[in-house]
Amino acid sequence: MINEQEIRRFWDIEKRGNTLTEIRLISPEGKIGSGYFKDVETILTELRKYPSYGVYYTINTPIDEVYGRMQANKICFKVKSTTQDKEIKGRDEVVIDLDPVRASGINSTEEELGFAKKKANEIFKWLLAQGFYPPLCNISANGCHMKLRCAMKNTDENTEIVKKFLGVIDMLFSDEKVDVDTSLFNASRILKVCGTISNKGNDDPNSDRPRRMAYYTKVPDDWFEDVNPNEYFEKVAAMYPEPEQPDRSNNYRPGSFDLDEFIKEHNIQVDKVVTTNKLVKYILHECPFCKSGAPDSALFKIMPSGALSFRCLHNRCQHQDFKSFRLFYDPNSYSRRDYNEYMQKQRYYGSYQREPFKPVAERDGQPKWLSLKQIAYVDVSQLAALPTGLIDFDKKTGGLLFGDVTIMSGISGAGKTSLIDTVIANIIDRGYKVAVWSGEMQGFRFASWQHQVLAGRPYVKKKDGWDNFWYCPKNIADKINEWLEGKLWLYNCEEYGSRFAQLMNDIKEVVEREGINLIVIDNLAALNLSDLDGQKYEKQTQFITEVKDFCKKMNCACIIVCHPRKVVSFLRKEDVAGTADLVNLADNLIILHRVGKDFVQRAGEFLGVNEVEKYKDFSSVLEVAKNRSMGVVDYLVGLYFEPESRRLKNSVAEHIVYGWANEPMQQTMFEAPPEPELRVESDPYKPYDNNEEIPF
Repeated sequence: MINEQEIRRFWDIEKRGNTLTEIRLISPEGKIGSGYFKDVETILTELRKYPSYGVYYTINTPIDEVYGRMQANKICFKVKSTTQDKEIKGRDEVVIDLDPVRASGINSTEEELGFAKKKANEIFKWLLAQGFYPPLCNISANGCHMKLRCAMKNTDENTEIVKKFLGVIDMLFSDEKVDVDTSLFNASRILKVCGTISNKGNDDPNSDRPRRMAYYTKVPDDWFEDVNPNEYFEKVAAMYPEPEQPDRSNNYRPGSFDLDEFIKEHNIQVDKVVTTNKLVKYILHECPFCKSGAPDSALFKIMPSGALSFRCLHNRCQHQDFKSFRLFYDPNSYSRRDYNEYMQKQRYYGSYQREPFKPVAERDGQPKWLSLKQIAYVDVSQLAALPTGLIDFDKKTGGLLFGDVTIMSGISGAGKTSLIDTVIANIIDRGYKVAVWSGEMQGFRFASWQHQVLAGRPYVKKKDGWDNFWYCPKNIADKINEWLEGKLWLYNCEEYGSRFAQLMNDIKEVVEREGINLIVIDNLAALNLSDLDGQKYEKQTQFITEVKDFCKKMNCACIIVCHPRKVVSFLRKEDVAGTADLVNLADNLIILHRVGKDFVQRAGEFLGVNEVEKYKDFSSVLEVAKNRSMGVVDYLVGLYFEPESRRLKNSVAEHIVYGWANEPMQQTMFEAPPEPELRVESDPYKPYDNNEEIPF
């Protein structure tokens, strides 16, 4: 029995519709057939002939030469050759296979399958905590599969990395009920095709061990494109324990160490001992370093090598190994140098405590938040140097919902600053309040550009002798400042800096005191995240999580500017610099493209020449790359840039008269609801949240 729709889905998801693949058939009696295919319809034609066979596929792509074998485009039995390890181009996936522990040759019960699902969900969360992209997940009929995209060369070195990677997953998660299959490390490994049934055991439909079909349970939107770098697999593989070699540090006698005796001698509380054919796991009552309770920490003895390991699943203990564990209880077990290094590590990671953050109080005469009246006017027409241009940025939404966090990105010169200034003006004109942190722009520059947008073409002046230099004169700027009082605040970076903990404290104060509706953080690269824990990307995850939580609690919106990586192709969401959590956890992602030769070429290659032709007359194109609330994606809006006012406009003739001029307000694309409202997300999926929707 096969499910043709699910098989087509398998082909589309994992093979992208045209990847050479060997299909392997195994009958209930063990008879083996093989065929090489490049399209799913030919596969289905052949599979219809063998409804009772188990159907498998090569996880990784074979070299093109094997397509010349006798079994091309058909299933053949008693073939001379099937795909060998050396005949694999490279590794496309690393698969974690979880099987309930049971007798061989039989299917799992629902209870046993439930054990595998529970264990798979634990591993799923652990993988995300290690920084992996969400895996592709499916029921394998009797257990669970999790597939991590990779792009590894087919080398002995990478084979060893995958072998140890699976060994670590097995070490951490296998128990007496569920086993991690560590044999899936070889490059030519085959796996069951989703949409096909297990042919193990008897075929009695009333049995408590029924034959089930393999099917997908979680398919991440960008799984095929989200290739995990080798370094992530290497990081996990490095956790695999190796037997100690005799040397002076361990008194030349590692083989004489008795783990059970050591546990007894130091009265180490063990809640449970799990023994498999690959290891012995001692689940500790609590971790000696972070004091977390069972089952988060354990000792491991790997069989048959006898290698020993200690692991705690808490991030704060990732640096602790078996040597650290042993030295914790017996300072004399290694050399004095080893002990000194251990103590230094504990001071840094363990007993070392960061000094609690104390927000700086507001100083006399130095307010934390400045009204534009408090920023000294600088006549930009008299400056020796011109502004360097528009800051790299991308941004577009169909309206900002309260509680939402929006990431904006775009390559240099796309018009990010003009877009932000225009949005700020429109939001303020509708009665809402805005607070801005600008980590790179001087106060007078921010004020002069905001004046220019709000003044508009009739009220700005052109500097003599310059083709493209307009500015707002002081008498108009003074009127605008009076109107903006109590509506717009700029953070005093010169006095209070860029430290995130300080800024977050001051944002909370101004939101509560002034009723701020929109916060702008421009930009992430200039923000000091040293108060947060972990490495660079872990800090960014904490940052976006804290901002999201605050915005939802206070019912305000936030725009965060994030620079893109340097790319020479059409900018996409994965090009936003930093951790993937920035885009994954944000509610919206806006990318701003400046229309020019590069846009025509790059967008033409990605979108098609006919689609790009529609936008050639615009100055910029705003792309909604992600919108969680409305589900809008890949939506393009053309905008016109007016150099005199620095506004991005909906049409060439559009002209808005803002409230400072005491004239009727013109309606624009930034129409806001009369009453701010918080909308509940219909899709709560957050890939790296502790409340992650589990796949099984």
